[in-house]
Amino acid sequence: MVAGGLCKAIQYHTQCLAIAKEVGDRAGEGRANGNLSNAYDSQGHLAKAIEYHTQHLAIAKEMGDRVEKGKAYGNIGNAYQSLGDFSKAIEYHGQDLAIAKEVGDRAGEGIAYERECCLLVLNLVSSTLSCICRPRPQLLVLDVCGFV
Repeated sequence: MVAGGLCKAIQYHTQCLAIAKEVGDRAGEGRANGNLSNAYDSQGHLAKAIEYHTQHLAIAKEMGDRVEKGKAYGNIGNAYQSLGDFSKAIEYHGQDLAIAKEVGDRAGEGIAYERECCLLVLNLVSSTLSCICRPRPQLLVLDVCGFV
């Protein structure tokens, strides 16, 4: 049921995008791109989601819409977080945070801080684990020689 609903949502958002382009509604086009990206994100198609989020961001920049720009940055950050690319996620959420502060969106600012904090912890844990789990040549030599 959920997968079918998402497919139907993608179909409708695609139609919405086509109509917005046809009538020259750039704001509607941006929203449709944002909605399509969220639907693809929900399906786990993260590369496709990032593609539509990036289009949403480009339109928001073109129109000077700071709120939509912040949403797009936050959503791109979420997609990179899902991909495990915490550095890029932190970068995009940082831009979302800056915009939330600029436009006085205290709720958005709080969400952005929460995301940044979680990502910093995830990035630290990921870095620590890769350092701990990385084979050390000197230990391999000792193991091969029967000293470990």
